[in-house]
Amino acid sequence: MSLAERAPKGDACEVCGADGDEHDVRRVYLPDRTDAERVPLCASCRGLWGDAL
Repeated sequence: MSLAERAPKGDACEVCGADGDEHDVRRVYLPDRTDAERVPLCASCRGLWGDAL
């Protein structure tokens, strides 16, 4: 199980707006942000960052 898969669930993806219940939205830390705030991303959008999450 990846780090992103263990992250808390989110309501809607911040990138594409996918619904959290149907698209496995997780609140993850993005590697290119310095504010250390979790961002809700669906599984497809998390794939954009590859293994960095």
